[in-house]
Amino acid sequence: MHDIEQYKKLFVELDLAELNIKDGDFEITMKAKQEPGLPMTMPMQAAAAPLTPASNQEEEVTGGNDYFKVESPLLGVFYAGESPSSKPYVSVGDHVKKGDILCTIEAMKMFNDVKSTVDGVVREILVNDGDLVEFKTPIFAIEVEA
Repeated sequence: MHDIEQYKKLFVELDLAELNIKDGDFEITMKAKQEPGLPMTMPMQAAAAPLTPASNQEEEVTGGNDYFKVESPLLGVFYAGESPSSKPYVSVGDHVKKGDILCTIEAMKMFNDVKSTVDGVVREILVNDGDLVEFKTPIFAIEVEA
Protein backbone atom coordinates (compact mmCIF):
# COMPACT_ATOMS: atom_id res chain seq x y z
CA MET A 1 0.00 0.00 0.00
CA HIS A 2 1.31 3.41 -0.90
CA ASP A 3 1.30 6.10 1.78
CA ILE A 4 -0.51 9.02 0.14
CA GLU A 5 0.02 11.17 3.24
CA GLN A 6 3.82 10.88 2.80
CA TYR A 7 3.50 11.92 -0.85
CA LYS A 8 1.42 14.94 0.18
CA LYS A 9 3.99 15.88 2.82
CA LEU A 10 6.82 15.62 0.28
CA PHE A 11 4.81 17.73 -2.18
CA VAL A 12 4.34 20.51 0.38
CA GLU A 13 7.85 20.38 1.88
CA LEU A 14 9.51 20.67 -1.53
CA ASP A 15 7.01 23.36 -2.63
CA LEU A 16 6.41 21.54 -5.91
CA ALA A 17 4.12 22.71 -8.70
CA GLU A 18 3.41 19.12 -9.74
CA LEU A 19 4.26 15.61 -8.55
CA ASN A 20 3.69 12.44 -10.60
CA ILE A 21 4.33 8.98 -9.16
CA LYS A 22 3.87 5.68 -11.02
CA ASP A 23 4.55 2.25 -9.53
CA GLY A 24 2.93 -0.65 -11.35
CA ASP A 25 -0.85 -0.13 -11.31
CA PHE A 26 -0.54 2.70 -8.76
CA GLU A 27 -0.45 6.21 -10.16
CA ILE A 28 -0.92 9.55 -8.43
CA THR A 29 -0.67 13.13 -9.68
CA MET A 30 -0.68 16.20 -7.43
CA LYS A 31 -0.78 19.73 -8.81
CA ALA A 32 -0.59 23.06 -6.98
CA LYS A 33 -3.11 25.67 -8.04
CA GLN A 34 -2.72 29.32 -7.12
CA GLU A 35 -5.72 31.62 -7.49
CA PRO A 36 -5.44 35.37 -6.90
CA GLY A 37 -5.97 36.25 -3.23
CA LEU A 38 -6.29 32.63 -2.08
CA PRO A 39 -3.77 30.36 -0.36
CA MET A 40 -2.27 27.53 -2.39
CA THR A 41 -4.46 24.45 -2.72
CA MET A 42 -3.54 20.98 -3.87
CA PRO A 43 -6.19 19.03 -5.77
CA MET A 44 -5.36 15.34 -5.72
CA GLN A 45 -6.34 12.70 -8.24
CA ALA A 46 -5.42 9.09 -7.60
CA ALA A 47 -5.98 5.97 -9.61
CA ALA A 48 -5.55 3.92 -6.45
CA ALA A 49 -8.05 3.42 -3.64
CA PRO A 50 -9.43 6.60 -2.00
CA LEU A 51 -7.83 8.02 1.13
CA THR A 52 -8.96 5.99 4.13
CA PRO A 53 -8.36 6.45 7.82
CA ALA A 54 -5.14 4.94 9.10
CA SER A 55 -7.03 2.93 11.71
CA ASN A 56 -9.73 0.39 10.99
CA GLN A 57 -12.18 2.12 13.38
CA GLU A 58 -14.16 -1.09 13.76
CA GLU A 59 -13.05 -1.32 17.39
CA GLU A 60 -14.96 0.56 20.03
CA VAL A 61 -12.99 2.96 22.22
CA THR A 62 -14.13 2.84 25.82
CA GLY A 63 -14.91 6.14 27.43
CA GLY A 64 -17.72 7.56 29.54
CA ASN A 65 -20.28 5.54 27.56
CA ASP A 66 -20.58 2.58 25.22
CA TYR A 67 -20.89 4.60 22.01
CA PHE A 68 -18.68 3.90 19.00
CA LYS A 69 -16.01 6.62 18.77
CA VAL A 70 -15.07 7.92 15.33
CA GLU A 71 -11.43 9.03 15.48
CA SER A 72 -9.60 11.62 13.43
CA PRO A 73 -7.60 9.83 10.73
CA LEU A 74 -4.96 12.59 10.69
CA LEU A 75 -3.69 15.74 12.36
CA GLY A 76 -5.56 18.82 11.17
CA VAL A 77 -8.36 21.30 11.73
CA PHE A 78 -11.87 19.90 12.28
CA TYR A 79 -14.74 21.40 10.29
CA ALA A 80 -18.30 20.15 10.74
CA GLY A 81 -19.05 20.93 7.09
CA GLU A 82 -17.34 20.90 3.72
CA SER A 83 -15.42 24.08 4.56
CA PRO A 84 -15.19 26.56 7.45
CA SER A 85 -18.24 28.49 6.20
CA SER A 86 -20.42 25.49 5.20
CA LYS A 87 -23.32 24.04 7.16
CA PRO A 88 -22.52 20.88 9.17
CA TYR A 89 -22.82 17.48 7.50
CA VAL A 90 -24.42 15.98 10.62
CA SER A 91 -25.88 17.09 13.93
CA VAL A 92 -26.57 15.33 17.22
CA GLY A 93 -29.53 12.99 16.74
CA ASP A 94 -28.96 12.44 13.00
CA HIS A 95 -29.05 8.89 11.64
CA VAL A 96 -25.94 8.01 9.63
CA LYS A 97 -25.08 5.07 7.43
CA LYS A 98 -21.68 3.51 6.80
CA GLY A 99 -19.96 5.71 4.21
CA ASP A 100 -21.81 8.95 5.06
CA ILE A 101 -19.56 11.98 5.38
CA LEU A 102 -19.42 13.21 8.99
CA CYS A 103 -16.96 16.10 8.77
CA THR A 104 -13.86 17.48 7.07
CA ILE A 105 -10.32 17.63 8.42
CA GLU A 106 -8.08 20.26 6.85
CA ALA A 107 -4.44 19.20 6.71
CA MET A 108 -1.69 20.82 4.65
CA LYS A 109 -4.26 23.03 2.87
CA MET A 110 -6.24 19.97 1.75
CA PHE A 111 -9.73 19.09 2.92
CA ASN A 112 -10.20 15.40 3.78
CA ASP A 113 -13.66 13.91 4.32
CA VAL A 114 -14.17 11.66 7.34
CA LYS A 115 -16.79 8.98 6.73
CA SER A 116 -18.78 6.86 9.13
CA THR A 117 -17.70 3.23 9.38
CA VAL A 118 -20.95 2.21 11.11
CA ASP A 119 -24.72 2.69 10.86
CA GLY A 120 -26.17 4.53 13.83
CA VAL A 121 -27.24 7.75 15.50
CA VAL A 122 -24.88 10.63 16.23
CA ARG A 123 -25.04 11.06 20.01
CA GLU A 124 -22.15 13.51 20.57
CA ILE A 125 -19.84 15.74 18.57
CA LEU A 126 -16.75 15.69 20.75
CA VAL A 127 -14.86 18.66 19.25
CA ASN A 128 -15.77 22.18 18.15
CA ASP A 129 -15.69 23.59 14.64
CA GLY A 130 -12.20 24.95 13.98
CA ASP A 131 -10.50 22.85 16.68
CA LEU A 132 -7.10 21.33 15.96
CA VAL A 133 -7.42 17.55 16.28
CA GLU A 134 -4.61 15.06 16.50
CA PHE A 135 -4.40 11.62 14.94
CA LYS A 136 -6.81 9.22 16.68
CA THR A 137 -8.61 12.02 18.60
CA PRO A 138 -12.24 10.91 19.17
CA ILE A 139 -14.44 13.35 17.22
CA PHE A 140 -17.90 11.70 17.16
CA ALA A 141 -19.79 9.31 19.42
CA ILE A 142 -22.27 7.15 17.48
CA GLU A 143 -24.83 4.80 18.96
CA VAL A 144 -24.53 1.77 16.71
CA GLU A 145 -27.76 0.36 15.29
CA ALA A 146 -28.04 -3.41 15.35
